[in-house]
Amino acid sequence: MFVKGGTTSSRHDAYVAEQEADAERRRNEEDRIKKIASLPVEQGGGKLFTNYLSPNPEGIPVENPKILLHYLTRAGEQVYNEGKPLKCLADIIVGLDPANMSELTLVLVCPRCCERLPQGQCQIQVRQSNRMWHLDQTKAGELIVFEGRPFRSAGLIMESERFTCPRCTWQAHIDKNRVWPEQ
Repeated sequence: MFVKGGTTSSRHDAYVAEQEADAERRRNEEDRIKKIASLPVEQGGGKLFTNYLSPNPEGIPVENPKILLHYLTRAGEQVYNEGKPLKCLADIIVGLDPANMSELTLVLVCPRCCERLPQGQCQIQVRQSNRMWHLDQTKAGELIVFEGRPFRSAGLIMESERFTCPRCTWQAHIDKNRVWPEQ
């Protein structure tokens, strides 16, 4: 059982640990498959087929577009975690809903849930069909660095509606890639 904003039971903690171990096992398996696919077939490698709707002749996986979000306090000051500014490299997923293949979904992390759960279980999906938000692509393509790795920005998230974490009571909205808490 999980009470929003409360403590968790040992049964819930065991369930979370089991889910995280399974997710780690699946991530390791995916890494192993990608390693095999990176080798030529003649050398014992393989081919990796995807369902991406973009031209990808070499079979190289295409990453989701990224947005670098900065978490702020209600007063507009940067939030820090262990002495570093709290940031999130959020994904933009296109066509998650088969009924609306042009819909964008923003996937970000709830900072309150990350205090007690593994990050893989703290993700929030904000679909444009549920909560209004706009992707301004005038800054798309700019280089962003997150945890030492370079990425290309998809642009700026502008003027989103308030959204709520499904696991806790944390609410926020986004404007110009800054996450403003509502409470």
